[in-house]
Amino acid sequence: MRFLGNPATGKQGIAIAQAAWCRGRTVRLILAGDRPAPAGIPTHRVTTSAEMQAAVFTEFPHCDIFVSAAAVGDVQPPFWGDRKLPKAELPAALPLTPIPDILQAVAAQKRENQHLIGLAAQTGDEAEMLAQGWAKLHRKGLDAVLVNPVGTPDSGFGSDTNRGWLLHRDGRHRAIALTHKRGVASALWDFWRVH
Repeated sequence: MRFLGNPATGKQGIAIAQAAWCRGRTVRLILAGDRPAPAGIPTHRVTTSAEMQAAVFTEFPHCDIFVSAAAVGDVQPPFWGDRKLPKAELPAALPLTPIPDILQAVAAQKRENQHLIGLAAQTGDEAEMLAQGWAKLHRKGLDAVLVNPVGTPDSGFGSDTNRGWLLHRDGRHRAIALTHKRGVASALWDFWRVH
């Protein structure tokens, strides 16, 4: 079947949840796709962005820290077909509609004692990626953001390793050298702990 999507696998989000759980935190994971859920962590399974948004709004009121690691798409076709269209029936242009920005919606409901951490999958050179990360942090009202390059095979979507930069709203930042995604998750929680 034909579809629009991205190659995100959920590996980094799972690693972040596991690292928090191993540190004794109560964790709820919202997970798309068919990757196995980590043992011991209650998990909401979702398929669509609408299901993810509903699960987020169910869990968010109970969160002290909300980490948005999902690579939800920005646009989608305005309809879903119940059958595969033959090539001859494919439209010459595909109309797209925006997908609601879940993190932006959550930020609008954030209480004073809640904290938001986002991920920013970026491409370009280091200066471009950092500029986009700082812009996302401020634009969405985040407390911290993990900027990770997705334009190389050893980091970002689908890989077992990652790298990047952690940025905090107070201006602190830290580079993370290439490591397993569990190492990135541990670095995120270490960075957050000292804020």
